[in-house]
Amino acid sequence: KILQYDIVGFSCFKSNFPSTVSFITELKERRKDVIVVLGGPEITRQFFKTRGKFDEQILSLADFLVVGEGEYPLYRIVDNKYRKKVSAFEQLNDLKEISFPYYRGLELNNYPRKDTLPIQVSRGCIRKCSFCSERLLYRGFRLRPLENVIEEISYHHFNNRTNCFVFFDSLINADLIYLDNLCDRIIENFGSIPWEAQIAIRNDMDIGLFEKIKRSGCYNLFVGLESGSDRTLRRMRKGFTTKDAREFFEKLNKAGLS
Repeated sequence: KILQYDIVGFSCFKSNFPSTVSFITELKERRKDVIVVLGGPEITRQFFKTRGKFDEQILSLADFLVVGEGEYPLYRIVDNKYRKKVSAFEQLNDLKEISFPYYRGLELNNYPRKDTLPIQVSRGCIRKCSFCSERLLYRGFRLRPLENVIEEISYHHFNNRTNCFVFFDSLINADLIYLDNLCDRIIENFGSIPWEAQIAIRNDMDIGLFEKIKRSGCYNLFVGLESGSDRTLRRMRKGFTTKDAREFFEKLNKAGLS
């Protein structure tokens, strides 16, 4: 089926890269003129590792390499207006221009969590933790328009009977006013809807916001505590202290959040 197409794109991770290399090698043996585009976190990692030069294996496999976001570069490649082999961080100025995914043509019941879909309201991160790769994937932090997010939840809830949503942003609480408004809109439109997300430890969140998060349907939050040592937290550039962390978890517990 893939051989029927002129352009084939691969999203590369460190875990799937060896199998991707094998797959592309076989693909090129069967059809030499197929155009291969490589993107994803592993390509961005290799970009930084080689200072933008890449190694011979990657350069020989790919016709185009996309570092960072892919909307602009991929559009130009498909439109046959792209000449350079490597595009680096040619990203959207804001997230107003892009539609949410409808997943048309995908059989959603084939996935283990049949009533759950991923959702993303932002790109980038406001933190610069020293060990984290996500800080390298985007330049700057951007949020989607709130109306568009609510429209996405509503579409999948009523059309695909999706009951649960997993926000896979780096952190759901980068902008507290946005998060507060998001919870308000979920409550207004759905009463509550089950969701989970990653959240950063902050000392400027009051208990009222935690309670609203719970009321909107949040059933689980993944918290990047990382360490119980202030010295280690400073070296990691986590942006909080163990005192901040204790107070944060006390508020979570008081609001009944897991």
